[in-house]
Amino acid sequence: MPLPAVIPVRYTDEEAGFVSVRPVLRMGLRPDQLLELILGVTGKTIDRVEQILRSGSVAANGYRYWWEAMEVGTGELEPLLAGFPDADPSRSFAASRCILVAAEGGTSTSPLAEFAPPLASRRRTFRRRSFWDVLLSAAAEQSPCYRSYSYAHRGDLYALELEADRGARLAQEARRLGVAEVRGHAPALVRAARLIYVCSR
Repeated sequence: MPLPAVIPVRYTDEEAGFVSVRPVLRMGLRPDQLLELILGVTGKTIDRVEQILRSGSVAANGYRYWWEAMEVGTGELEPLLAGFPDADPSRSFAASRCILVAAEGGTSTSPLAEFAPPLASRRRTFRRRSFWDVLLSAAAEQSPCYRSYSYAHRGDLYALELEADRGARLAQEARRLGVAEVRGHAPALVRAARLIYVCSR
């Protein structure tokens, strides 16, 4: 059956837990909005998207979402998913499009820390550079390699592998140049194996 024009969705903080008294909120999502949430978890894997639509639940962006379980008709998802971007390894890295830099450990793609321009580009008093400048300089010295497209971040991902002690040097720069929120993430940089640059299209 076709997806409805508006899908009633309930959601709550994913960290709320079973016994939490935090409220369950409600909203209506268009099919493309719900699919974008799901794609952030599955990528363009039709079987997985169908499975999650049938299950009626997904965790994304720190929230848990629920809806009435849905069966989609054969061939219905393909044209809907075609409207979403695909990974494109031919796209060169461009620092001007960078909207986020994440530090990853060696064995997991879950970020140890994330740095976005609103905080990372803030300069401390009497400092001519920001920590964001340091992150972009690292990409200029060693061009990041294309990894994939992220539906969760709405951008292309580029990976920059960190050589020995590079993370420790970045942590030192975070402490020297960063505002308090950035300095708080310095220990994560010591453990980082790579930086992931998110670039908008």
